[in-house]
Amino acid sequence: MALDITRTSKLLVIYLLVSNLSTMVFMGFYIFFLQANGLSYLEMTIVFAANFLALALFDLPTGNLADKFGRKKSIVVGTFIFALGLLVYALTSSFLLFATAEIVLGIASALLSGSTEAWYVDELKSQGKASEAERVYGLATGAVSVIGVAGGLIGSVLAAYALNLPLLFGSIICFFAGVFALLTFRENYGDKHASYMTTVRRTLKYFKGSPALKLLTLADVLRFCAFIVYIFLYQPFLVDMGLPPSALGIVFAGLMVSTAIGSVLATRLMVRARKSSIVIASVVFLLAPLALLPFTENAWLAGALFMVCSFAHGLALPASMIWRNALVPSEIRASGLSVMSTFINAANAALSLAMGLVIASFGVEAAFLFGVVAGSISLPLYVLADRESRKVPNQMESPLPT
Repeated sequence: MALDITRTSKLLVIYLLVSNLSTMVFMGFYIFFLQANGLSYLEMTIVFAANFLALALFDLPTGNLADKFGRKKSIVVGTFIFALGLLVYALTSSFLLFATAEIVLGIASALLSGSTEAWYVDELKSQGKASEAERVYGLATGAVSVIGVAGGLIGSVLAAYALNLPLLFGSIICFFAGVFALLTFRENYGDKHASYMTTVRRTLKYFKGSPALKLLTLADVLRFCAFIVYIFLYQPFLVDMGLPPSALGIVFAGLMVSTAIGSVLATRLMVRARKSSIVIASVVFLLAPLALLPFTENAWLAGALFMVCSFAHGLALPASMIWRNALVPSEIRASGLSVMSTFINAANAALSLAMGLVIASFGVEAAFLFGVVAGSISLPLYVLADRESRKVPNQMESPLPT
């Protein structure tokens, strides 16, 4: 990454690298870890749904609180709670406690979801550097994916001794990420003079009156459903094909390389292409391998198709981040992003349970097609969201509220 960036961007990149390493060390074994503890596919989707439901319930309130009382505070508290959730995960082996840990992680993620982006974008805006976000966020996403390679390899070594060791290690790393944010981030706010209920009403009114935000949120729900199918199934699918569980960390490292390539490419493309076009292209790259996987019997080919899914995810991340921030005003940025997250996670709680029922009734192959159908519906919605986005001013370029 070029060094001619603000201190704010450097702090964000460091925080993202450390905090994401805390999850990357166990993500390569996460689904297999649940299976090894006796959970069925349906129980695992219920665990997933518990996280999404907690996010849906707490996202809007925490976003409003972040705008009023400080986004740095929200980031720091959320990071510490996430570390606690990983610790609970590492020390349990029952379905109910896994669901409880996911609720804790969901609350933590709610504190982080709108606050981190809002803090970063408005810190840059206060310095007259808002355009830096496009370049840095894509490269940061790529750097996070590269650190995921290290996380996958570290996780492989730790998991060889015990499957819960990557989670314990992740908890410690996450704690240090919270300390870093506490000591280095500068506090910023939305409209801190407005009452909590005023912020809630203003946010919901803005969302209700923005066709672009509503269409983008609905499209993101369906795209993320397709992504969940990929992330939920790649581990058991490859293990069933004969891949040794100890090799999942190496596979995860390869997926992170693919995500990094997608993110770096997105950064280059954003210079000359609309963010919406990049997101739409990412959906196509995600759907093609999902459609082919039910008919794949070779583990190497399946691995290659999953890498295309990961590339698609990397391609979408920076472009979608810039797109949604361009639609939300600074004074309610954390709140507005949290509204989007609330609807997305509420829908995905239901869709996760639906996916579990599909697997239980029709098998894993049907779940891939479930993702293809959901993702396909998102495409015309993204086109409509782009059309509406062209009608409104770019909120990343508007002045900060006084």
